[in-house]
Amino acid sequence: MISNPRIVEIERIKKENDDIKTFFVRIEDKPEPGNYVMLWVPWSKGKSKRIAIEPSDQIPISISSFKRGKIGLSVKNVGETTNALHDFEPGDRIGITGPLGNSFNIRGKKILIVAGSVGLSPLYFLSRVASEMGKQIYVIYGVNSKTELFLIKELEKIAEDLIITTDDGSYQKKGCVTDFLSDFYDISKIDSIYSCGPELMMKKVLDFSLKKNVFSQFSLDRYIRCGVGLCGFCAIDGCRVCKDGPVFTSEQLKGFGEFGVVKRSKSGGVLRL
Repeated sequence: MISNPRIVEIERIKKENDDIKTFFVRIEDKPEPGNYVMLWVPWSKGKSKRIAIEPSDQIPISISSFKRGKIGLSVKNVGETTNALHDFEPGDRIGITGPLGNSFNIRGKKILIVAGSVGLSPLYFLSRVASEMGKQIYVIYGVNSKTELFLIKELEKIAEDLIITTDDGSYQKKGCVTDFLSDFYDISKIDSIYSCGPELMMKKVLDFSLKKNVFSQFSLDRYIRCGVGLCGFCAIDGCRVCKDGPVFTSEQLKGFGEFGVVKRSKSGGVLRL
């Protein structure tokens, strides 16, 4: 699904924590869980004037919700474009291309969500839709510290069980999400697993799902520059994450030698994970 680039107005902004805000904008096309948009911030607030940001500096943002024609974009402040966006207010306008990419295949009655950090965004959208379909939702969600948590109250309303892990032990369980996969769930009763977060975390979830022979899908985070499969910056083992993904099945990923090992940087170089 590819939509033409367009300028849209920010209708509402919700502060999730000190680093994440959710921006609500109206779009024409109905997205599916797993879709993303390419987002362009036209300007940044300088000390005395607006500083233009080029359209080539657009960034990929997962869709975290959709309701009554409006999508939610939960954005963590991590760089120039996101920093500029976090200064915006309702009524300001941004550029959007999308929805883009493929989507999750919601399978089975009982589904397990394994999320890390801001990777919760597309999985929350998935959880909302799956819950409306009558699915039973189980969630393991991990962050470095409790200050990074978001969407917790929303998850509590739809999840049969919600386990939260923190690296520093500041909230609920101390450790990584993958430390608790076997301890807290009878995997024989889980029909499918969906995961998004740091790639090394997802690699462990992949190995777990393959070992237990459970259908699983993963939303990959690679450097997406064009969003239409032309530049190749997001390539992994011959696939373009922007167009062939961002969602991949465990059957696909088990044949990817680069998954959980290396990725490409903004300059096109190869980085070891």
